[in-house]
Amino acid sequence: MTPTRAFLIAEGLDILTTLVGLKLGFKELNPLSWEALVPVKVIAVCFVDVALKTVPKRKIYWIIPAVAGLIVLWNVLNIVLYYI
Repeated sequence: MTPTRAFLIAEGLDILTTLVGLKLGFKELNPLSWEALVPVKVIAVCFVDVALKTVPKRKIYWIIPAVAGLIVLWNVLNIVLYYI
């Protein structure tokens, strides 16, 4: 799996887990509305895709997808703790 694909999966899971949290009654901490957030995420995905294709492949190459994955883990943790 490439870092770009990992980042895309993490962004998709972020949106999905956020929607689940909102359905459960959680509040979104991001000050942007969903209408503004979607274009920002699309721009971010494009920027990260270009950055990952131009940056030399080193350990830092996987940092961006890893950070995006941490957001998903945070959302999942909040959802699990809601049910405990």
